[in-house]
Order: sequence, then structure tokens, then C-alpha cells
Amino acid sequence: MAAWRNFLKSFWQKYFLMFLSGIISAIICFSAIYSFFCRNYAIGMVKTQFEELEKNLQSIGYDFAYDEVRFYSFSPWQIMRVKNFKIYSLDEKDFWQWTVDDLNIDVGLWDIETVDIFLGNKQVVQRNDKEWPIFVSKIEAQMRLKKGAFKEFALKAVDAGVKNLMTIDSVFFQLKHQKTPYASAKLDVKGITIDDMTGWPMNKLIDHFYLDTYLQGDWDKDVLISEAFYDWQDKGGSIVLQKGILNWKPLIMVANGDVVFNEDTDVTISLNTASLATIETLDKLNENGFISNKGAFVVKILLNNKAQKTTDKYKMVVSPLKINDKHVYLENIKIK
Repeated sequence: MAAWRNFLKSFWQKYFLMFLSGIISAIICFSAIYSFFCRNYAIGMVKTQFEELEKNLQSIGYDFAYDEVRFYSFSPWQIMRVKNFKIYSLDEKDFWQWTVDDLNIDVGLWDIETVDIFLGNKQVVQRNDKEWPIFVSKIEAQMRLKKGAFKEFALKAVDAGVKNLMTIDSVFFQLKHQKTPYASAKLDVKGITIDDMTGWPMNKLIDHFYLDTYLQGDWDKDVLISEAFYDWQDKGGSIVLQKGILNWKPLIMVANGDVVFNEDTDVTISLNTASLATIETLDKLNENGFISNKGAFVVKILLNNKAQKTTDKYKMVVSPLKINDKHVYLENIKIK
């Protein structure tokens, strides 16, 4: 028995490293093969999403293009790389385009349905002959898929801006697809500073802008977005604003309401608002010619009669606000 034990001990000591090396090599080989097939599957999912994007963009008068695209099954950094990716409108009379010099897409080693999107530093927005370069210090974007179908998109950016237009401290945007309601979206923007080059005469700092919305009504996810939109709109669908915040001192406004579309897809925004410094803001807008004298005069009388005192130096008013493509109404009085 002792001799057998000594033999086993000697054998184990002699071949332990070989055995361990074999196990590690097998794990590495299995991981590499598994990663290869997973990343190939992820490449297929991403290609499908781009095909869906192309069909839906074209259905609403847009398209995308690029100079070069490559796919990588073995690369640890990305599965897809696109050079000079652009989304543009097909209407030459009112041409819009967004361009990014480098677009990289990657997935996790084990979680292939979480897609990381990396955008290059050189981005440009163009309308007709005018261009606005976009700069971003740090940006993170991520898309989540489930069985190859889009479920969620989230974007975070820090120290961003548009040259000669504005700078932004931080941006957070999230879009979700779900069962009920079909989609929801959140936008949270902090520290917007309007550039002096714009000549904007009022306060150039917007401390906070926030929107929390969802889609009200039945949306057919199995057809193109243009067809789904018109069907949804015909059935009385709307975008519900659960909560909106605008901190543009001295104006501080909280709102809720909805956004509806008519048969010509014109937008009407109807809000219930509670705000501070509304009267003072109307004075400024009137002084700089943004609203009509008559409308401002009548609305100020109504607001002064219903304004409530607060601990702040500004009074609070609760008032309906309606905005469409032609006019702006406050207290159902046209002010623009």
C-alpha cells in the first residue's frame, strides 16, 4: 500500500504541470471557439439591425451611407468598424445630414446581446450649405437586443457642444421598446450654454432640461415605421409627456401633457404648466420681439390675477400652454 501511494505521489508530481497545462489549453481553446461563433452570431444581428434601419429611414425620407465597413470575428476590440458614417435626408430642398468619422461596434465575450457603440470625435451636422461641427469630450452609447430584436438604446455624453451654437455639460438619452406602452423615452440635459455668436439676447444658461415620455396607443412593430406611424396616428395615438422640467432662470417650469399629430403630421403640443417668473419671462420675450405686444398684454393681466405668492421672490402660476407649427397660446391667448 505504501509503495502504491509513493507511486501515485511521484506520478502526480511528475505530470501535474502537464495536466494543468492541458486543462488551461482546453479552456482557452473552448473560449476562443465559443467567442468566434458568438461574435459571428452578433455580426449577423448587427447586420440585421442595419438592414432594418435602412428600410425605416428610407420610408421617412432618409438614408445612410459610409465610405468603408469591416467586420471582425476574432478582434477583441470590435466586431464592426465603419468609416465616415452618415445619415442624410433624401429631400434636396431641405437637406439634413449627420456625419461621424468613425463608428465602432462591439459586444461582450459572454453577453452578445449588449452592443457597445463607439463614436469618433469628429462629427458634423449639416443643413443645406451650413455646417456645425460637434465636439464631445466623452460619449458612451449602448444598445440592448433580445433574440436579435431591438429593446433599448442609451447614450451618455459629457462636455459636448456644437461650434458657435452651444455647449452642454452632460446629456443622457434613453429609448426603450416594451409591451405596454410600446416605447418610452427619457432625455436629461444639464448645463446648456448658448454661444455668444448666436446673438441670443436673453439668459444664455439653461441649467436643466428634462423630458420623460411614452407612446400612447397601439403601434404595429411588424411594419415600416412610416406605415406604423400613420396607422397609430389615425387611431388617435399620442406621445404622453409624464414630466417635463425647464430651469432657465429666472423661469422654472414643470409640465405634463401630450403631443398629437394631424393628418399632415403637423405637431400640436398641449401642456399643463406650473412655473415661477412666467410674467418676468414674458416681459423679456416681448421686449426682444419674440411675442406680440397685444398677446403679452392680455396674458399678463390674466396671469397677475391668478398668480400665487411663494417664498421665492417670483410668483407661481399654473397655466395651459399650447404650441403648434403656426402659433403659441398661453391661457388660450395667442402670444405668437
